Amino acid sequence: AAAAAPVADPPPAAASTAVVEKKVEPLGEGGRKLNRQERRAMMRAQGIFEEKAKKVDEPKEKEEPTPAVGERRRVRMDTVNISDSPVFTETRVFSDLPTPAGYQPVVYGNNYVRSVQFSSGGRNLATTSQDRHLRLFKFDEEKCETSLTVSLPLGGLIYDAVWHPREEWIATSSRDHPIHLWNEEGERVLSFRGINHLDELSSANTIRFAVDSSRLYAGYHKYLRIFDLNRPGRQTREIKTWSRDHGGQRSLLSCIAVHPVYSGVFAVGCYGRSIGLYSDNCKSVECLFEIGHSALTELEYSTDGLRLYGATRNDSSIVCYDLRNPGQTLFTLDRPGLTNQSFAFDLDSSDRYLFSGSSTGEVLVYDVKTCGNQTQPMQRVKAAESSLVGVSVHPSLPVLATCCGERIYRMMELSDDEEGEEGEENRMKREEEEMMEKGETGEKYSEGKRQLQNGFQIWRM
Repeated sequence: AAAAAPVADPPPAAASTAVVEKKVEPLGEGGRKLNRQERRAMMRAQGIFEEKAKKVDEPKEKEEPTPAVGERRRVRMDTVNISDSPVFTETRVFSDLPTPAGYQPVVYGNNYVRSVQFSSGGRNLATTSQDRHLRLFKFDEEKCETSLTVSLPLGGLIYDAVWHPREEWIATSSRDHPIHLWNEEGERVLSFRGINHLDELSSANTIRFAVDSSRLYAGYHKYLRIFDLNRPGRQTREIKTWSRDHGGQRSLLSCIAVHPVYSGVFAVGCYGRSIGLYSDNCKSVECLFEIGHSALTELEYSTDGLRLYGATRNDSSIVCYDLRNPGQTLFTLDRPGLTNQSFAFDLDSSDRYLFSGSSTGEVLVYDVKTCGNQTQPMQRVKAAESSLVGVSVHPSLPVLATCCGERIYRMMELSDDEEGEEGEENRMKREEEEMMEKGETGEKYSEGKRQLQNGFQIWRM
C-alpha cells in the first residue's frame, strides 16, 4: 500500500506588528535609580520646565468673579446725593379706576401704592396697590423710565410680593388665595398652597425666598410653612412657632429676613413684639428675644449677617440689633413712621447707606457706618405730601425707586333729615363720578390740605 503523504506542519502564527513601548526610567552612574532631586535637575537641563513656564506665563483673560450664593448684587456707592426732583414719575396707571375695587360699593379714587421693588436683575419693577393689582414694568436703564408690561388682578388684598433672587420671577400672596409665582410677562409659573390642620387653605402674611432659591418661606398665624420650588403644591415642612409648654411667637408672623451667608437660617418678626431666629435643621425657634416696641413690620439683614435691622408699626425709629449678642441694640435711627403702614427700607451692598420712607413724605438716607447710639438722617428729600411707604435700590445703578400714598378718609357732609341715607349715598356717588371725570381727587379727600399723589418715582443718586 502506498505510504500516506506527510502532513505539513501549520504555518507559524503571524507576529504582532504592535510594539509596546516600555517606559525607560533614567538611570545614574552604576545603573542606580535617580532620586527626585536628580530627576528634576535632569528635566531642567533638557528644557522641559522651560516649556511649562512659558505656558504659565501666558496672559489669561480676566474672568468676572462669580457671586457667592446669597450675595446681594447691589450697587456700591461711596457717596450719596439724591437729586432734588425725580427723573421719572408714574401716576397715570394708578388713577384710572373704572370699576370698584374688591367688595367696596363705592370707589373713592384713592388707589394708593403699597410697595415698589426692583427685580434682582434690575430689568423689571413691580408695584402693589390698593386696587388689588400687581403691576409689572419694564425699566429702561438709559432713560431711567418705565413702561407698563402687565397689570394682574390678584382677587384680594395683597399681603406681600417678593422677587426671585436669580430669575425674573415674582411671588405674591393675597387674601383667600394661594401663593403664586409669576414671570416677567405676567404668566403664572407655579402655585403653593398653605394647608392648615383643618385641611383648609390659609393665606400667607409674608413670604421670602431662601438664599439658594430652592425654598420659599411663608409666615402665618403661629406657623411657618416651607415650600419646595421643585415640588409645587402643598408645603413640604411646617414649623409651629408657639406651644403651651415652651412658649414662642404666638401672634401673627408679619415679616421674614433670610440670612445672606448661611443657607437655611432666617429671622422672623411678629406682631407680638418679638424676633425669632430659625433654621431648616431645627423644628422650633433657636433664639428668641423681645424688642419692647410695637408690632414688627420690616426686617433686613446686613450683608455680613451680623446685624439685623427692624422697623415697627406706628413708631419713629429703625433699630439695629447685634446678632453676636442677640437682643442687644447697637443704635437707633430716627425715622418718622407715625401710621400703621409698613414703611420699607433698603441697604446698599457696602452696608453703609440705609434708605427709608417716612410718614412725612421724605426720602431719608442714613450713614450707618459712622453713627452712634442714635442718629439723624444725613439727607432728606421731600418726595410727596402723603406718606412715602416704599423704597428700592437698583441692583447695578445708582438709582432709587420710591412709592407714595395712604388711606385718606373724606369728610362727610351733613344732610337734611328728608334726604335720608339712600339720598346721601346717591349724592356721594354722583360727586365721585364728577370728580373722576374732571380728575379732581385731592381737595375732597383731605379738606385741601394734602393732595393725593398715588404713584412711584425714579431718582438718580
